[in-house]
Amino acid sequence: MRPGTDEGLLAEARRAEDAGTWPPGSPPPRFDRMAGIETRDRTAARARAALDGDAEIIEGDARTLSMEPASAVLLFDVLHLMRADEQEALLANAAARLEPGGVVPVREADASAGWRFTTVHLRNRLKAIAFRTRHQSFHAPTEAEWLDCFARRGFRTDVRRMGEGTLFVNLLFRLTAEPRVSASTHPPSPPA
Repeated sequence: MRPGTDEGLLAEARRAEDAGTWPPGSPPPRFDRMAGIETRDRTAARARAALDGDAEIIEGDARTLSMEPASAVLLFDVLHLMRADEQEALLANAAARLEPGGVVPVREADASAGWRFTTVHLRNRLKAIAFRTRHQSFHAPTEAEWLDCFARRGFRTDVRRMGEGTLFVNLLFRLTAEPRVSASTHPPSPPA
């Protein structure tokens, strides 16, 4: 994951609203606690320094880390950097930690977007070479495949296209956990 990026944007938006420079009418989201998860210790240290207490940075693997319940789990440009089974594991872990009514905003590229997606994919490959992670796995599904993946994890999904007029082919998915039905919950009895 890329700590400092998403958490930093949320912290900066909160500061802008507090200073009165945020556009009126649509306040940014506010959370009691923000945490980022990073597997690389040097990157985690840089994020901690950059965020200066605005968010907690946890070193670990988000696919298996035992996390506290959360009202939102933000996954921006993360899933395509994993194999398909790793994506499923991360989504399962997020779904298990999501509070009732919680959401998972996900931004990912659409692999069916032709040359625009090829540009994104090449950029990721070049970055992997530059950072000496050339054997990193990438799995970028199409929009339909993303929707199937999210449904398998029990999410209801709304999708919005992003990047209009740019080289980017991002999709913004808003995942909402479907209500869980417990074994002790019985449907109401029909009227007599």
